[in-house]
Amino acid sequence: MRDKLRLRLAEPKRLAGPEDRTGVDELFAELYAESPWLAEPIEYMRQTALDSIEEGRGFSVGHLILLGGPGSGKSHLLMSAARMAGLASARLDGSTMTAAFQITGTDFQWRNSHIGEPGRLIAESGAANPMILLDEAEKVTASSGGDARQALLPLLQRSTASGYRCPYLQSELDLSYVSWVMAANSLSGLPPALLDRVTVFQVGYPEGDDLRRTVARALGDLAVDETVIASVVSGIEAGRLTLRAIDRIKARFRAISRQPILH
Repeated sequence: MRDKLRLRLAEPKRLAGPEDRTGVDELFAELYAESPWLAEPIEYMRQTALDSIEEGRGFSVGHLILLGGPGSGKSHLLMSAARMAGLASARLDGSTMTAAFQITGTDFQWRNSHIGEPGRLIAESGAANPMILLDEAEKVTASSGGDARQALLPLLQRSTASGYRCPYLQSELDLSYVSWVMAANSLSGLPPALLDRVTVFQVGYPEGDDLRRTVARALGDLAVDETVIASVVSGIEAGRLTLRAIDRIKARFRAISRQPILH
């Protein structure tokens, strides 16, 4: 397996995602239509993607943290950006991460040794520029297996990421095209060295017309009436619901629609 991976990763890699300004603008216009209250990080990602393409490095949104409360759409925005761009992507759950192995991989001499997530995505997709989300980044804990926050540091700088030595393959990988994005509810526990290497955006919740349009758009394929939209909006404004509840509501409506009509 190691030899196969080493050969696959040694092959030339493509760069996934939009290749020109028109494609980038169309992608981020769609993201803005979905999440207009997140305009600031959306515009930052758009400008970063344009700069990256102009430099000949393909589509990238850079390294950033979205900081805000639960259910504010942080993770959804970041994973939607990867999906719309056609990038290979992965979500790492910081609340369950107690070692660095998902990022770094493990030494090949271990019985259950494996490559890190960046190398796996590149090998499977054939593209050098996947996007990896570290969700709930502030909840990462360290153990004898290392600290994922410290392991990220060399991967957030192009000069060191380009020659990352993989402990599983025992060879160098170019991980400098990977976009590392994070979502967090607080900056507590995140080392200053990591914060120095990323751009942090404080984000809030949708309000007013933005909230109503977001709910209506999310429920649009269910043909629900205005009273349902108003009820969901009211629940979110009152703090009884978050944006996460919309997926549960959609699932409930779909389940009801599949039920047989009894006479």
